[in-house]
Amino acid sequence: DFSNCRGVLSVLLAMSASNERLSSRVDKHLNELRERVMTHREDTLNQRLGLLTLLSAIFMPLTLLTGIWGMNFEDMPELGMHDAYQYSLVGMLVLAVCMVYSFHRGGWME
Repeated sequence: DFSNCRGVLSVLLAMSASNERLSSRVDKHLNELRERVMTHREDTLNQRLGLLTLLSAIFMPLTLLTGIWGMNFEDMPELGMHDAYQYSLVGMLVLAVCMVYSFHRGGWME
């Protein structure tokens, strides 16, 4: 009677070892999948941060110029110039376009 139990026990031990190996493989695949998902998330975040950095780099000088020209001083030479407002807008546009061009040429806008 016990000889039959030994046979069943050896089959159960073999199945247990097989299940452990299968569990180990599934765990390994899940860890690889988890790493791939995290890598994809990090890449997406890095791309978004890169875009925000480029936008900040383009608009910071424009904000500085706007802040300087927005001061209420009477002795600003630009105030007496004819069409100074239009020149300043064109200058700011040229500055922004030059920065975008240089970032694009440098390979930062991909």
